[in-house]
Amino acid sequence: MHTQRNQTPFGPVGTDQHGQLDVVLRHRREALRAGDEAILWKRAACEIATGHGLAAAIADAVGVFAPNANSYRRFQAACYAPIARSWGANNRSVAVRVPTGAPASGHLEHRVVGADANRYLAIAAVLAGMHGGIKEKLDPGKAVEGDGYAQAAADLPNDWPAALRAMKGSAFLEDAFGERFLEIFHAIKAAECRRFSA
Repeated sequence: MHTQRNQTPFGPVGTDQHGQLDVVLRHRREALRAGDEAILWKRAACEIATGHGLAAAIADAVGVFAPNANSYRRFQAACYAPIARSWGANNRSVAVRVPTGAPASGHLEHRVVGADANRYLAIAAVLAGMHGGIKEKLDPGKAVEGDGYAQAAADLPNDWPAALRAMKGSAFLEDAFGERFLEIFHAIKAAECRRFSA
């Protein structure tokens, strides 16, 4: 697959033959600045697309990472969105992709987070997960090679109610966000889910 890359103030931008746009934001030591730049990029892309009479490709993106009913439409096998807790090198069928390339461009691609997620909450949850994994010396398992959909049992919540059930009382999320914040966030999302279902 041919990929063309151009440098921007945000980092390299590439396009492929399927019309997908990949943007790699430059690494930032400050998580808040990274969140600001992700939102700036998203808004700029939407405004530019609107100005040309188009709509930017926004993925219909589990709790914090997929905060709405439509977030779950993309979580299906062979849709380039993950359905299981998995990782792999340069593999778009896993939850965490490690793109190959020069060491200076090394990064992780968290493919569960949708475009409709609150970037600050998503960044906080990802960093808390990474910190917990390092602190507890957790083994992520073997890297998935080939078709991740065929190799892993689907173990991610695949709809909004399931994600809300998994979120409620989660010791990990309580530690990451605080018990009160999680209680309020869950209550708001549960109300939105009930309203949507009605």
